Amino acid sequence: MKTLFIGLFSLALISSLQAQFGPDHNLPMLKQETYLIRVPAGMQLQLDFQVNARSENAVCVYIASPYNYGRLTKILERGNYRRHLNSWVSEPMLQDTDFIISGWHKEAWGSSHPWWQSPLRLHNYTPYSASIGFDDSDHYGRSDGDFNDLLVHYQVF
Repeated sequence: MKTLFIGLFSLALISSLQAQFGPDHNLPMLKQETYLIRVPAGMQLQLDFQVNARSENAVCVYIASPYNYGRLTKILERGNYRRHLNSWVSEPMLQDTDFIISGWHKEAWGSSHPWWQSPLRLHNYTPYSASIGFDDSDHYGRSDGDFNDLLVHYQVF
């Protein structure tokens, strides 16, 4: 049986990367609010999305490509307002591949408001699936604490 690594994003990959993340590609990524899914060779990743928020929310999915010296490349963005929530399924992986999931929100809708990285919490974890819940707290840390404003349900198969 292949080992599946899931967890908070590794400091090693993020250490040299600064302000190039988020929906506008202009923010640093906080490693403690980022989730990593390692998909073993021969397996696939399915992502399903749900938003339960009035403010603007987005999830950005990055891949750490060994062909790009381990740099992160955004492959997917989902969310509410001008984004859609379509499910996504990868091709079978040719080698072990890391996917990095990060949630982002605005305190209100509109281009004049800044993006903030959303804190996360894991729900319904099993070795090959879970739901990643993001909370759209304000930049002062106030939150309803439900971690369901943006949900990413994943399955490795």
